[in-house]
Amino acid sequence: MPALFLIPLQILADKPDMSIRLGGRYGRFSNIDDAAELLLEHNSGYPHFDIAFGFNHSPKDSSYIRDAWNYPTAGVGFSVSLYDCLECNKERNVSLSNIYNLYLFSEWDLYRSKKLSLGIYGEAGIGYTKEIYDAATNRGNWFLGSHLTLFAGIGPYLRYFITPQLELGLSPMFWHHSNGRVKLPNVGLNEYGVELFMRYHLGTPYRGRPAHFAKTDKASGHNWDIYAGAAPYMSRAQQHGMPETMGGTPEWRAVIGGDILWKISHIYSTGAQLDIFYTSDTDILKECDKLLLGDTSPDGYHPIQLGISSAHELYLSPRFTMYGSIGLYLYRELGLYESRTIVFEKLGARYYLPKAGNIFLALNCRAYNCVRADNLEFCIGKRF
Repeated sequence: MPALFLIPLQILADKPDMSIRLGGRYGRFSNIDDAAELLLEHNSGYPHFDIAFGFNHSPKDSSYIRDAWNYPTAGVGFSVSLYDCLECNKERNVSLSNIYNLYLFSEWDLYRSKKLSLGIYGEAGIGYTKEIYDAATNRGNWFLGSHLTLFAGIGPYLRYFITPQLELGLSPMFWHHSNGRVKLPNVGLNEYGVELFMRYHLGTPYRGRPAHFAKTDKASGHNWDIYAGAAPYMSRAQQHGMPETMGGTPEWRAVIGGDILWKISHIYSTGAQLDIFYTSDTDILKECDKLLLGDTSPDGYHPIQLGISSAHELYLSPRFTMYGSIGLYLYRELGLYESRTIVFEKLGARYYLPKAGNIFLALNCRAYNCVRADNLEFCIGKRF
């Protein structure tokens, strides 16, 4: 999931300039996983509209993080994608309904002049849709398995001031909706389109360049972290081996782990991570191997897995970070079907509580092959 969980705490700047953004696009489903072909009679598009309220930072905001990010814009928005306009695939018994999204967003200017800005836009949030998979009434909709989804979008943008306070812009975007395998089936939806928008600034936006960092700002050193968490999960083996159980209660997986990270710049740390996972559904995985492959694993089915990874942390504010890793399973015996890959990825966010002894809360999406969610991890940890 793209540029997940973006800078909600940056809106707490001292006295930020506020802005209102109105946008719209003509979106389409990507044909990744044959979504457009399986869901629709024709690969037609749908209208999408959004409104967002942003907070634009400037040198008067005290954090060096904002200086490092070239005074980004961050805020909150609401959008709706009008799936009701689409002609669904009647032969496959597909139904779709509008999806409503509440999200956080941020924009980072990579280039800025007096009137023109070029940069990267990202948003992440929660979506709701009424029509989801149902074995009797909506069996063809394998792409949305729950009413609530997590979603993320990312893309470049170009903005131009036509008056001192009004900007027009466009942004080619890619979006993904998924529930992280909390329920199955859940292939997830990938969408693309070009967003056209205008933004009105209630104050006077800052158009200058960032200042130099203060000498007292710490940009080196290392940290130790430990954490533990739980993950609701339904396996891909169960999705294909026991389709009659789709939409049922998920199993739970657990994780404990630790990392060591070296801070090599004001906004970036990197290091190594070790994870130990516990899986409760090994009996289901064994049964699915029999159904799908006609055999069971000669190495058995073990609830404990061990993984090591390269970890990376990006500071979006002094307390809020994006966290990601890519690694290998050193030990993973979950059967013939479930253990087909040894590579995993993780992307998520952390929020640190310095007054609570540097306890942090984290939400991560663990995936494989860079495209498939394995599970969502809800974690709590401590930084040393």
